[in-house]
Amino acid sequence: MAFFAMRLVLIGNLELILEFVSVTFLLVSLLMAYANYKIRLLTHSSSSLTILAMIGLLFGTLCIAYYEFNYQPKQLTFIIFLYLILTSGSWLYARKKLIPKN
Repeated sequence: MAFFAMRLVLIGNLELILEFVSVTFLLVSLLMAYANYKIRLLTHSSSSLTILAMIGLLFGTLCIAYYEFNYQPKQLTFIIFLYLILTSGSWLYARKKLIPKN
């Protein structure tokens, strides 16, 4: 991940870095809101507020994606490519660590 962060700084401009970080923050927050919704009985969270948070975070993510799609499709492609690389790398790492060797 450090390698990709370094490449992002070297390849991208400040706007690309800002948009990548913004989308990442919104996606992580959306996943945390979803996790909170799944364990709402344990955390005593309000279902309506948790769903409202998920809707707001999803709307923000979609707004950034819409802007990128219409005005800077190359940046959107680059961001999606980075997510695919990071996701597959983390999947391979987890698979390697979680599957015991015979």
